[in-house]
Amino acid sequence: MLAAYVDLKKAFDSVHRESLWDLLRLRGIPARTIGLITGLYSGTESAVKCGAGVSSFFPVNTGVRQGCVLAPSLFNACMDWVLDKVVDQSDCGASVGNTKITDLVFADDAVIFAESLEVLVMALEALHEEAKPLGLEVSWLKTKVQVFGDLLDEAVQSVHACGEDIEILESFTYLGSAVHNDGGSRQEVLRRIGIAHGVMDSLSGSIWHCRYLCRRTKIRIFKSLVIPVLLYGCETWTLNSDLKRRINAFGNKCLRRIMGYEDQLAQQQRMNEENNRRQEESVLKQESMRKATIDHELEQRHKYEMKRVEAETTARARTERDNQDLMLEQIRVRASEDRETTLKSLAEKRETILSSIKTAGAALGTGIDAFLSEPAKIQAAVAGLVALTAGYYAAKGSLGIAFRFVEARLAKPSLVRETSRISPFDAIRTPIQTIKKLQKKPEDVLDGVVLHPKVEGRVRDIAIATKNTKFNKGMYRNILLHGPPGTGKTLFAR
Repeated sequence: MLAAYVDLKKAFDSVHRESLWDLLRLRGIPARTIGLITGLYSGTESAVKCGAGVSSFFPVNTGVRQGCVLAPSLFNACMDWVLDKVVDQSDCGASVGNTKITDLVFADDAVIFAESLEVLVMALEALHEEAKPLGLEVSWLKTKVQVFGDLLDEAVQSVHACGEDIEILESFTYLGSAVHNDGGSRQEVLRRIGIAHGVMDSLSGSIWHCRYLCRRTKIRIFKSLVIPVLLYGCETWTLNSDLKRRINAFGNKCLRRIMGYEDQLAQQQRMNEENNRRQEESVLKQESMRKATIDHELEQRHKYEMKRVEAETTARARTERDNQDLMLEQIRVRASEDRETTLKSLAEKRETILSSIKTAGAALGTGIDAFLSEPAKIQAAVAGLVALTAGYYAAKGSLGIAFRFVEARLAKPSLVRETSRISPFDAIRTPIQTIKKLQKKPEDVLDGVVLHPKVEGRVRDIAIATKNTKFNKGMYRNILLHGPPGTGKTLFAR
């Protein structure tokens, strides 16, 4: 269901009177009655009062008279005529059970219902056209649309009618009550509680805290001024347990405030806070005193330790000065004793070494005499030494040749082996490959390779310089080639 809340610009002051008289005739009002009403509205004048001054009177030819008992009935006749035409032309309305509700009207506040957006737009256009002859004009800025259910997509934010965009709202305040598109009453109840709370606060100083009013009078004022504000439109509310609890809690709070319990509770709370504050201050004061005591004890202990260390140092220095001669004499005696002990140990060690040398020389001389007395042992010893020396040098030469061979095959990369000079060892080891390498004719290695002219020129310059250096047996220069695989580094080196 869709609802359009229509607002009219200056509705009571813009009614065209001649069209109103014609409408009354169409409604079947007697001509005599129409004449009396016309006479009542003829020659009406108004003036503007500003402060103590009043302007001159000016004629008023449109609108119904403010404060006139006939004004509501005359305006209702206009609204009924316009809305009847809107219903006939657009067939608007929404079914609630077996009843179809087309519109709701209270004075100039009108609501038009529809079950589709097309019907609602048609009804608004019909209202705009039918209201013009009576002098009424729709205020599209204040006119709003509300959607109940899932008739429109959430992305739709406005409705286009009569060349104007009408805003779509989730909640709208109609006749003082908030209407939400979910059909619930939670927002309206909370809104009413907030308004009633404001009324209670506004009467706080003059009524609730007044000592000259009894509690019965305050409760009557509460029932007369606060309760009507709280329960305005409550006949349309749909309450659950949570909303009932909130309303009862607000009422109990207001009654406690009226009876003075709220002040007592606030006073008790202030007293508790003051006691807590004093306790905290006492604890902080005790803590500061304890900290000051500890700091004083540490300071005194430090001073005592410093004095004790100073006294001990002074006493030790005095004792050392008094015993300095005695200590020097003890040092001399200890040094002489150490020197004698050292000399004695050196003499004993010297005797031991000499005896060892004599014993070793005697044993060695006996062995040499026994060895030289037998020529067969001398020949066998000489032959063993010669064989050992020949085996050592043969093993050393064979290991050197094997190591150089392995190093030539494994230590050198394939690119170095291919581009190195031909050695005699390589010629003996691979004669066929050596002959092919000597018979190979020089050729352009860049044949078939597409390079940038500048790059090709640099490559050829480097190749020529390298060839001349190799021919003249000069010093080579190092070139660093870097890049990912497949970019021609090995081709350039060859």
